[in-house]
Amino acid sequence: MVPRKFDKAFMGTLEKLIRQRGLLPGMAITIMGNLNMHGKDMPSEVLSHLDYRQGFEVPGDSVVLAEALKRIREGKVVIPKPLRAELGGDMRLQFNLVRAFRPRRRSSRTDVGLSLRFQPRQFNYSCPACDEEVFATQELYGGRLSADFLYNRYPFAPYHFLWVPERKGGHHRQYLDPNNNNNNDNNKDAQIIEEMFTLVDSLGDSVRLCYNCTGSHSSVNHLHCQGFFVTEDWKPPFERLMQQQRRSGPVVWHLRGTQWLHRGKGRRGIGNLVAQMKSRIADMNRRDEAGEKVAYNFCVSTKGVAWFPRRHQRDETYFRLLEEAPFTSGFGFLEMMGEIVSATQDISIFNLEAVRGQIERIYAALAL
Repeated sequence: MVPRKFDKAFMGTLEKLIRQRGLLPGMAITIMGNLNMHGKDMPSEVLSHLDYRQGFEVPGDSVVLAEALKRIREGKVVIPKPLRAELGGDMRLQFNLVRAFRPRRRSSRTDVGLSLRFQPRQFNYSCPACDEEVFATQELYGGRLSADFLYNRYPFAPYHFLWVPERKGGHHRQYLDPNNNNNNDNNKDAQIIEEMFTLVDSLGDSVRLCYNCTGSHSSVNHLHCQGFFVTEDWKPPFERLMQQQRRSGPVVWHLRGTQWLHRGKGRRGIGNLVAQMKSRIADMNRRDEAGEKVAYNFCVSTKGVAWFPRRHQRDETYFRLLEEAPFTSGFGFLEMMGEIVSATQDISIFNLEAVRGQIERIYAALAL
């Protein structure tokens, strides 16, 4: 269940954006994508409310809006709703037309490690273009800092949002180092990890807060998590295991080495879980510094954390398999949870049994 306050902020702000004039052109994609994920079509009048004099933030945005113009029907931009095909054995393929246009940025780079210096001149969430996408703000560390909630421009889940601590001026790269203050980064990473649990507790059992480190198909080198809500008819395949686990340890899953970190009761349970996460993240950082091609994804819930240690996106075998697979542009946290987002418009053209075999080979290549 989505908390009423969150639903009001998310959907209410979206309704205001529909009526607002002078928005940057790219905001039409944000509105269209998020309405589409919730079974609604964007009014075509939004396209005439945009301020095209400001130009396009991303060159690819013009391509998406051209696609939108071709799909106007009776005053609405009619986009196919996300299609999901079961592959069997806790595996699913999702086609999402809007998501298919997402710019890859660093998500397709093979020359990156876990730690990259923050580049203020490259796209990041502090840029003015992102201000319009903020729909809520949360206080952190007793009000000393804050985090903004932004719409995900290319959502693939209900209420898909970005959680960005100290969005303005923080200049925190997409790198967690729980052992120190990250040198030039202003936020203490150990506290940020703790605040992830504060957030999921405040939003309830249905929320999932997920992280793609640099090298596991994170597209923006600015500290952020992605969040969404599971519903009765929208649950990633890994949810079945999340509901079954009662203790920490390895789980039998497509990605060999997947771990479930169980949360105990009370503050002590949170403390133990945070300690486990910090230890694993620090270990990954050490291995990266030693030259190993490692990365990780994780998903936080009120019950615990799904931990996915994996090969880095620059691993040669993994990258070659990706290039051979027409149905995916990379395995991030959702793919780790068994749902593969497809950038191909028609799932029916695939031999789903063959696709399943390709996906299993990619998981095998990712295993450490």
